[in-house]
Amino acid sequence: MKLIFIYGPPAVGKLTVAKELTKLIGYRNLHNQLTVDLVLTLFDWGTPQYRRYVEKYRGEFLRLAIKHRVHGLIMTIAYCDKHDRARVRAYLRTVQRAGGKIFLVRLKCSRVELMRRVTDVFRRRHDKITSRKFLASVLREHDFKTPVPFAESLTIDTTRTSPAEAARLIVNHYGLTAKKS
Repeated sequence: MKLIFIYGPPAVGKLTVAKELTKLIGYRNLHNQLTVDLVLTLFDWGTPQYRRYVEKYRGEFLRLAIKHRVHGLIMTIAYCDKHDRARVRAYLRTVQRAGGKIFLVRLKCSRVELMRRVTDVFRRRHDKITSRKFLASVLREHDFKTPVPFAESLTIDTTRTSPAEAARLIVNHYGLTAKKS
């Protein structure tokens, strides 16, 4: 299996870029909000139970993708080094142990652009953060600027790069192709 792991702060464009990648190469898309929404039905955001089960379900989806020989998977996460380092290392090890290939992509964007994007109607449809005030507090409280430290990442600034262009940069950088039918 090939795993494209896209990370960055809220509103940077992870899901939008992932959707563009899916159009180009046909990989499956496990975006961050899916597991978040599932776990939020029972537990409050940020609680130990919330963190535990988000991690559990993401790990289980990776194992299922490997078991069922999914050719390519795109996974997105709002990576915060303090909270996510160990779990991301575990996700990547799961793929590596199965002989898979991992392609890390770090998206970044100007704060002004993040604040503009956070109120987009698309975000509302996916139950994402839509408040500038809440986003500002999240950006203050969490470090989204530190890259994953144990693997090289392609970094793309999405301030002025369109999602389609970001997807093409990823495909070209990593030499990815669509699965042959």
